[in-house]
Amino acid sequence: MYQAIAAAEGIDLTNYLSMVQQIEMTSKGSASVRNFRDQEFARMGFSDVYFIKE
Repeated sequence: MYQAIAAAEGIDLTNYLSMVQQIEMTSKGSASVRNFRDQEFARMGFSDVYFIKE
């Protein structure tokens, strides 16, 4: 979902995705990746991300 948002806004996620891979390799749980993702997208200006199923 986050990749689709970035693609729609024209944001390059190359550095973000490499950092996510590093966190996945070093962390023991998915909470670290989730926290990093939320913080990075908030830093990019996306504060409220919702999935709306129609």
